[in-house]
Amino acid sequence: MVTRTEVRPVEIAARSVLAAAVRKQRLALAAKVANTDADRELMRLLITPLRLSAGITRLALVLDAPLNQVSFAAVGGVIDRYEVMEVPSGAALMALRTRAKPARKASVRIVADPVFDAMDSRAKKDETIVSEEVGGPARLHFSRIEAQEILKIAGEGNGVQHLGLAAEKGLLGQKAFREATIVHLATHAQVDEERPELSAVLFSAVDGSGRSRNGHLRLYEIYRLRLAADLVVLSGCTTALGTELSGEGTMSLARGFMYAGAGKVLASQWEVEDRATSELMTRFYEGLLRKRLPAAAALRQAQLGMRADARWKHPYYWAGFRLAGDWR
Repeated sequence: MVTRTEVRPVEIAARSVLAAAVRKQRLALAAKVANTDADRELMRLLITPLRLSAGITRLALVLDAPLNQVSFAAVGGVIDRYEVMEVPSGAALMALRTRAKPARKASVRIVADPVFDAMDSRAKKDETIVSEEVGGPARLHFSRIEAQEILKIAGEGNGVQHLGLAAEKGLLGQKAFREATIVHLATHAQVDEERPELSAVLFSAVDGSGRSRNGHLRLYEIYRLRLAADLVVLSGCTTALGTELSGEGTMSLARGFMYAGAGKVLASQWEVEDRATSELMTRFYEGLLRKRLPAAAALRQAQLGMRADARWKHPYYWAGFRLAGDWR
C-alpha cells in the first residue's frame, strides 16, 4: 500500500479465499438479491487489513485476478467513505501523466442508439417508429435519452450527438473525435475471451440506404486510434472485461482506449440495465459538467444518488461501472 506518507506491505487472504468471496458477490449482484454477508466478507478481506487513516478519501487500485472482478462500489461502506479508481499499473499512470494535453474548452462527442440490423425500421429512414431488431443485438432505447440529457447538461455549443444511422464506426477517426475532451459511446460491446484483439464496440451496422456495413470497432483498431480525450465513457455492457494475460493484465476495451490516449475510461463490469444506465450517466454528467467535480467524485455522487432512490437501490443498477486511469 502506498500513501503520501508511507509505503508498506499488506498481507491479505489467499487467492482461493478471495476468488470464493468474489464469486459470492457476483452471484448476488446478478440475481439482484441482497447479500450482506458477502459485502462484509469482502470488506474484511480487502479493506480492513489496509488500516486506512481517517484522512484518506480516495482508493486507487491496481488489480489482478480475481480482484479485477470485484465491484468495490457494491462493497458495503466503500463509496460512503472513498472515491474509487482503478490504475492499470504504476508505469501506466506515469505514461498517462507524461502525455502532453493542451488546455482547451470542454467538448463532448456522443454516439448512441445505433442501428444494428437492416430489419430495424430506422434503416428505412423512419426515426419515429420503435421496433425490435431481428438478427442483431437488442436496441438500446434509453441510450438516445441518455445522449440527449448529456447534451443538455453540456450546454449549447459544447457537445454533438450522433444517433441511429449516424452512429457509425468511422466517427472515431474524425478530427472532432480525436480532439474532443469527452467521448461518450452508449452502445453494445462484445468481449472475445479466446481472441481478445477481436473484442469490439458496436456501431451502426447499416448505412442510410439499408445496406450492411462493418459496425465492429475491434480492440486492435482501438489501439491504433489517436485520441486526446480526458475521458472516454463506454456506456454499454461488459466494457471493462477482457482476457487476463500473464504479466500483461486485462486485455479489455477500456485498456485499449487508454492506450489510444484517453486519460480516464469509465466502463462496465457486467451486463448493465439500459434504463438504469441512462439515469446513472445523467447523474454522473450533472456532477462532472455542472458541479465541476473530478470524474471519480462525480461517479461516487451519482452512485450514492442511485442507491438512495427506491427504483435503483440494488447495486446491480449502479455499481457496475468503474473508472480507470489518472484520478487527477
